[in-house]
Amino acid sequence: MPSTPTFGFRYPALTDPPNVPADMQELAEDVEGQFLKTLRVVSSLPASGATNQLLVSAVDWRVYRWTGTAWVPLNPSMPACVLYNDTARSISPGVPQTVPMTGFEQNDSVGGNPMWRPSSSGGDDFALIIREAGLYDVGVRTQWSADTVGYRVLGITKNKTTGGFAYANTVAYNLLPSSTNAAEGNGQEATNRRRLAVGDVLRVNAGHTSGSTRWLEGGTTGNNGGGLTTFWAIKIKD
Repeated sequence: MPSTPTFGFRYPALTDPPNVPADMQELAEDVEGQFLKTLRVVSSLPASGATNQLLVSAVDWRVYRWTGTAWVPLNPSMPACVLYNDTARSISPGVPQTVPMTGFEQNDSVGGNPMWRPSSSGGDDFALIIREAGLYDVGVRTQWSADTVGYRVLGITKNKTTGGFAYANTVAYNLLPSSTNAAEGNGQEATNRRRLAVGDVLRVNAGHTSGSTRWLEGGTTGNNGGGLTTFWAIKIKD
C-alpha cells in the first residue's frame, strides 16, 4: 500500500484488493495521528490528551504538553504576585498572627487561577497560592508603630493556617530587637528564595513582645501614618 510523501497517509493502490472500510480506517488513523501533533489553540485544556500532544491554551496563551498524566507548560512564564495591606492592623502581644492583604500590584494567573483571590471574590485575604512550581523570590516588608520594649517578629509561613512559626513551614523570618526602636516606627523585612510546589499557600505572620497592642501601619492610617505592608512571591527559575 503506498503512502503520501509528506505525512505518510496510507491509501490503496489500483492493484490492492478493494476494502473500503479498512482503507478508510487506515487513512482516518493516519490523519488523526498527525492531527494530534498539530499545535492548535483550545479555549480550555481537555481532561486528558495523547502522550506528547501539544496544545495552546487561550486562557493564558501558553503551550502545554500532555505527559500521560498531566498538562505541563512548555514555555513557562515567571508568574508573580505582589500584594499590599493599606489598613492599619492591631497586633496583640504573644503568638504571631496572620495578616490579611487588601489589594495587589501584580496578581498573575496560571491556567485561569489567580495567585491571590480575596474574600470578596470567594477566596482568602490571607493566602498567596503558588500556581506553578519553581524557585521563587519571596518576601514581606512592613512598618511597626513606635515601640520601646520587647522585640518584633515577621515572616512568611507555608501551608499553615494559624499564627506562629515552625521550622517545617517557615519560608522567611526576621526578628527585630527593641534596640532598633525609632520614634517614627520600625521598618522590618523578611526575605528568602525557596523552591515551591503547585498549591503551596503562603501567609504573612507578625508578632511582638511589647506587652500591649502594637500596630502594623497602613499607609495613611495607623499609629504613625507609616508605610504599606508589601508581600510578594515572584518566580525566578523553573
